[in-house]
Amino acid sequence: MKKVIGWVRQNVLIVVFAAVILATLPAAAVVSVGWGKSIRQKQQAKADDMLRQVNGLRVSFALPPVSPGEPGVTLTAAPNPVLTDWFKTNKERIESQSAEVIKAAVEFNRRDHGPLINDLFPTPGKREMLPVRTLEFVDRIVGRPDRGIAGAYQRLFESAGAGPPADPQAVAEQIKALQARETERLLGTNPQRALTNEEQEEIAHRLVQARLATYQQSGRRLRFYGTPDAVDGRPSRLPDKPPGVAECFEWQWDYWLVADLLAAIRSANAADLAGNPVKRLESIVIVEPVVRRADSAFSVEPQGPTDPGPDPAAGLLEPLFLLSPSGRGAPNQLYDTRLARLRVVVSSARLPEFIDGLARTNFLTVTHLRLSEVDVWADLEQGYFYGPEHVVRAEFEIESLWLRAWTTPLMPKEIRDALGVPADAP
Repeated sequence: MKKVIGWVRQNVLIVVFAAVILATLPAAAVVSVGWGKSIRQKQQAKADDMLRQVNGLRVSFALPPVSPGEPGVTLTAAPNPVLTDWFKTNKERIESQSAEVIKAAVEFNRRDHGPLINDLFPTPGKREMLPVRTLEFVDRIVGRPDRGIAGAYQRLFESAGAGPPADPQAVAEQIKALQARETERLLGTNPQRALTNEEQEEIAHRLVQARLATYQQSGRRLRFYGTPDAVDGRPSRLPDKPPGVAECFEWQWDYWLVADLLAAIRSANAADLAGNPVKRLESIVIVEPVVRRADSAFSVEPQGPTDPGPDPAAGLLEPLFLLSPSGRGAPNQLYDTRLARLRVVVSSARLPEFIDGLARTNFLTVTHLRLSEVDVWADLEQGYFYGPEHVVRAEFEIESLWLRAWTTPLMPKEIRDALGVPADAP
């Protein structure tokens, strides 16, 4: 015992520190347990909060509508790589298919349309060449008939298989010559005698048959009757002063529209005239010019600028049926509409064939149609032979669409401003 006490006295600090350690161990255990619990609670609360945030996170997935009037595909869900990949793949597929459809629509609408002359639209490369180019353009439309040079419209009608009926004067001369021959044949060796009633009826019958055969023969070389004179408002002479480039562009646009209408008739008319649905083109009237101006080479009235309409990026265009039965016609930035009135003599039973031909040719829609009777005998006296089918006179109002994707680069500034076409980005 004495030895222990002695050792303690000699090692007081060791004994004191040992006592302190032994005394603090229970307290440290108690503090440690409480501290660990507090940390765990804080960490648990933090983890729970983060979990709630993750569980509450929602992402919207969407696919655009495939066609107008149909809803798109939308989905709101938690982030999901599988969904992300699916929507991304299908969005790219829809955009690719949409681009192909747009390209096909533009090519269908453009057809083989191009300027009648180069270096004019939207403006000549050299400004000083503008008067020369515009006069050259009108000359191309009008032609030089005195020199045997056909104008653009004449060539257009010929390529569509259209032409005039047999020349009345030439037919009259042929019938007169036939009458003389028949009279001489029947009188024989006694030219001084009068023809009997039976002989006069025989000659009249032969003359009618001959006239009818001449008209039929003339019709066999045509798909339908029609000449450039049927086109109202086309330039038919060189103007007194060089026209502006914007006015030339309107004439070019008119020419494209007439070309589409003639192509539609040709599409429906696959045989000779007597076997075709459309027998005769009587008139084409383009309802109004794109821009009316006071300084026209042919003097028309001025017109103010046009509302550019909604931006196509804002969504589908709202149809306005008060403007047109098609719902189109309102100003917009995707396309322009032009109206034409077309009057034709057509087979009453085969009228739908021509309407189908319009749809096959371009974006041409019949918005109004009026039918009336045809005096076929009066027309026959003028050389128009329509064949055995019953015919009617059909007056169409036709709405044509022109996509700006291909027309805008050709538009002169005056046309662009009047139509509200946005300026090109710098």
